[in-house]
Amino acid sequence: MILLFGTSFYSGVLGLKWRRLREIPTEIKSLSEGLPKISTGKVSSPLSTTISTIKSELVALEGSEDNDTPSKVDSLKKDLAALTSVLDLDSKIIQLTNERKSLLGDNLRDKHWLTGSVLLGVGVSVSILGAFNTYLRTGKLFPGPHLYAGMAVTILWAVAASLVPAMQKGDENARSAHIALNSINVALFGWQVVTGFDILAKVWEKAPW
Repeated sequence: MILLFGTSFYSGVLGLKWRRLREIPTEIKSLSEGLPKISTGKVSSPLSTTISTIKSELVALEGSEDNDTPSKVDSLKKDLAALTSVLDLDSKIIQLTNERKSLLGDNLRDKHWLTGSVLLGVGVSVSILGAFNTYLRTGKLFPGPHLYAGMAVTILWAVAASLVPAMQKGDENARSAHIALNSINVALFGWQVVTGFDILAKVWEKAPW
């Protein structure tokens, strides 16, 4: 049971990271819209390369006697000022880009699918077999927090899994419901583990050692 609880928690963490991975491109796109348009056109992050290029061009124009030099210098200085004014924004985009690269390397989708499949297959089986074993040994079940929490956890696993087809079609409501159900599930599972220890302690007390 403890292993299943750990797997449930780990799967939840993977799922949240995977959701974060899907959200980052939207955030990057939104922030990128705030980057300025300079004399050469719309710029993209990172700005360091463009800034270095402009500074190099300004140095190259020093001492030039070309009639167009003053206007070129003025244009380049305006571009440089525009770029330096959004360095904080550029820093956020770079940070998000690096975060996305890091998350992409974690293979979150496959890990989440694997742990979710283990929970659905092994977890449901253990839940049913546990109740069946108790009934075979005692001829009855024992209504209480442990049993009720176990029933709720099993049901929530099934309901959360049933939302996957809708999630694959991009339904954000299904994704939010999936996360909410599994968050409740982890809390209930944690409670079931605690009540399981209480039951185990009572069994040990009555065991004929």
